[in-house]
Amino acid sequence: MHIPQTEIILRHDGAELARVTLPPGEYVIGRSAEVEIHAETPLLSRRHAKLTLEHDQLFIQDLGSSNGTFINGEPVTQITQLLPNQEIRLDLTSRWRSTVNARPVNLI
Repeated sequence: MHIPQTEIILRHDGAELARVTLPPGEYVIGRSAEVEIHAETPLLSRRHAKLTLEHDQLFIQDLGSSNGTFINGEPVTQITQLLPNQEIRLDLTSRWRSTVNARPVNLI
């Protein structure tokens, strides 16, 4: 059985801050060295948001971060499904994009 992999890229002002390829599961994004998706920037809380990767769906949840998590400019107040071409901001200007086969996720 093939297990899908999702590539996560965090960028800010054109600079790549983090890049990881992950199987389905739950992953925390933040600036703490103890999280699975780590980016060294004061714009992120230590445990900023949780990303849940399922075989055919992706979800994000803010973990009480100082600067918030936003989808299309709206604050994330509960676990929210991510859809292609939504604008995601973790107080980093971010964009999530998916393709059918490779399933990359770009937070630009």
